[in-house]
Amino acid sequence: MPYYVFSIGGTGARCLESLIYLCAMGIHLDQPLFPIFVDPDQSNGNITRTLSLIQKYKLIREHLPRPSQDYLFNTEIIYCDEENVLDTRVIIPNLYNPNSGLDPSQNKLSHFIEYETKLQGTEYKFLADLLFSKEELNMDMSAGYRGIPSIGSILMTDIQNQAFWTELKGRLEEDTASRVFIFASLFGGTGASGYPVISKLIKNASPSTKVGGVLMLPYFKLKDPENLQKFQESLKQEKIMPNSKSFMINAKTACEFYKNNYSQIDSNYFLGDDFEHCKQYENYAIGSTEQKNDAHMLELMAAYAAIDFFNKGSGNFKPFYVIQVKNPDKNNDDTTDVVDEDIPHKDKGKPFEKFALLYHHINELFELIDKNNVRLLDKIAWLRDLKIDNEKVRARDIIDKKTELSSLKELMDSFREWIYQNHNNYAKLNIMDYELKLDNLLTNNPDKYKGYHISHLDTKLYDKKTNQNNLLGDMVEAMSLAKITKGR
Repeated sequence: MPYYVFSIGGTGARCLESLIYLCAMGIHLDQPLFPIFVDPDQSNGNITRTLSLIQKYKLIREHLPRPSQDYLFNTEIIYCDEENVLDTRVIIPNLYNPNSGLDPSQNKLSHFIEYETKLQGTEYKFLADLLFSKEELNMDMSAGYRGIPSIGSILMTDIQNQAFWTELKGRLEEDTASRVFIFASLFGGTGASGYPVISKLIKNASPSTKVGGVLMLPYFKLKDPENLQKFQESLKQEKIMPNSKSFMINAKTACEFYKNNYSQIDSNYFLGDDFEHCKQYENYAIGSTEQKNDAHMLELMAAYAAIDFFNKGSGNFKPFYVIQVKNPDKNNDDTTDVVDEDIPHKDKGKPFEKFALLYHHINELFELIDKNNVRLLDKIAWLRDLKIDNEKVRARDIIDKKTELSSLKELMDSFREWIYQNHNNYAKLNIMDYELKLDNLLTNNPDKYKGYHISHLDTKLYDKKTNQNNLLGDMVEAMSLAKITKGR
């Protein structure tokens, strides 16, 4: 039975992105992950970025020779695209649009509740008028719920009428040890509306299922939409726009609601930052492809919360966890950086550093591949001693597999950008150099390993000679759709 992970809204997608990176680093889960994106805005830039990461991850992992515990990419991710419909486990969609029952030309709340037809002349029409403004009733919901959870909640309840919901309930009821985790925000529209509905529906449908989730408190700001409307023609006609001025009010109300009503959910993790000083996103977008926010260290903490939940023993759950980024150093109130000691993986053998070292290995490899430099390729220590099926791998064989290796290269490049974005916040993720410079990869002292070759850092990380370390060799084999063999 897989672990089901609901990613609701843009914030949910970015939290899932962090979880995928942790899985790539070899942080182990004992069951496959089954991600389910829930968002009316399927073209949301945060979703498409995470989906791209999942697709690269799957392509790499599918060809691993021996993915096992404590090995990179060891956690299976069950995701089905249009080209992979034969996986019988994927009857439940990985992408769910709460607005799917609406005509795209009538993507409005008034249409969904049949305001102009069935509600006319009834007391429910007066109730709708009381609860929603005309602007809210006629708002285009194709790009999300614009920070209004009361609208989203109505649409989210329709999930129980979908055919796949019966399938999901059946699977959860079959396995009394099943677990579901939800990533969502407290202060927006989509996440804030999806979490209470979906968590309760799952718990009511299968009481034995352990249900947990991260509720993200405000941790970023948006530009003032009223000022933007004065200068941007595309925004001038918008009646309702997301506004970070309402974030804290929404969050406060939601916290009181969850405290009083959600103790039956097994684990609710509340994660927050210093909202007064947190970063303002430069780009303002109501939705669609333009809504593509930088990664944030708090989303990484949310991913660790999911790992904590999935790895808990059956009797170790408690309903509420409150986690703040960090207490400022007592001797330095300006210190807000999150360092290695603040991260839950501190006893896991430096997964970030090892993955960063892989980044350097693959980039060194591709630099020589791009130059068709067979002579220097043959001098790389780990490659020189690499054998697959007892046949020595030649540099020419590696060059011929450039296309197959490209997904690994792309994923490692996206990892570097993800690390950089995590560092570029008020509370910085400062566990290693944000540009992944070798000199500062294993220590906060940039001079300690100055001038070291990559192979020396291999030894520091793995306590063995680099030519005995088959890490990248396995990855080379993994990304070869056909085995790399001697000769052409």
